[in-house]
Amino acid sequence: MIVNDIDTIPAREADRELCEQIVRAAYYEMVIREMGGWDETQHRIYMEEGWRRQPPEVIRYRGEPIGTVRVYHDEHGIEISQFCILPAYQGRGIGTQMLSRILAEADASGKDTRLSVLHSNPAKRLYERHGFRVIGQDETFYYMERKPAKDPTGQKTRNNEI
Repeated sequence: MIVNDIDTIPAREADRELCEQIVRAAYYEMVIREMGGWDETQHRIYMEEGWRRQPPEVIRYRGEPIGTVRVYHDEHGIEISQFCILPAYQGRGIGTQMLSRILAEADASGKDTRLSVLHSNPAKRLYERHGFRVIGQDETFYYMERKPAKDPTGQKTRNNEI
């Protein structure tokens, strides 16, 4: 398991293409299986809309970019999107480490955390291990939510009782 060699940096304009390549590499096969094909135009639109809302963080291992994650904060809670690790780095605990960091922040703030995951994405199991529950679904995605492990006063919440 990789522990201390992971960090994130804010994506800059110069990182746009890199982020698109990482997302494509991480999701391409799953999208083909789930949706029957890859639409490059839709991919570019998705990336552009997300970038306009908020550029992602670039996940690095020993200084090398190996993933992306976008974490939105609003009055309703925290939303995780574009959370992907290059296939060569998956299964090494990097996603677990990144998710744990995000959820520690959510727990400290007492906020719910939301995300969506493709039906065929094995990361769904990771999210469930970290307390996410499916709150809805459509033909492509599971919509998941996690209550904070502790409320802002430090008291355990229902999340810890599941």
